[in-house]
Amino acid sequence: MIKKFEEYLKTQDELLSYKKATIKLIDKLKHLKTHENLKPKIGEWAIVNLDPNEYTSKDGKMFFNYVTTIPGYVGDPSDNFIEWYILCYENIPSEIKSWFVFNYRAFPPYKIGYHSKNKEDVELHIKSKKYNL
Repeated sequence: MIKKFEEYLKTQDELLSYKKATIKLIDKLKHLKTHENLKPKIGEWAIVNLDPNEYTSKDGKMFFNYVTTIPGYVGDPSDNFIEWYILCYENIPSEIKSWFVFNYRAFPPYKIGYHSKNKEDVELHIKSKKYNL
């Protein structure tokens, strides 16, 4: 009888441990979900996540490397791009200047990657991805 009771207590401890782990996981997922739903605001800095296979030409590769490694400033969307984000870039190389309109480029929301109020935070994020940190 005592052995069965000890087994019961062990099972209860395992269940309690499992419940605690599940609650922690749910809390983490809620935090991630909340972060995913945050949209960049006008005035923040952002980088874009693009598929490198979509940009195979020499200029396309330069464009891809530029917009995925240089933060863009989130601008005010025009009426034509209500659901898209307008990113403004500085010091665009002349070889890819034609890919931009007045230093601006529109991107759909799903292509916007990490964003922050601080440009330095975005640059740090880019470096951490580069070195897999």
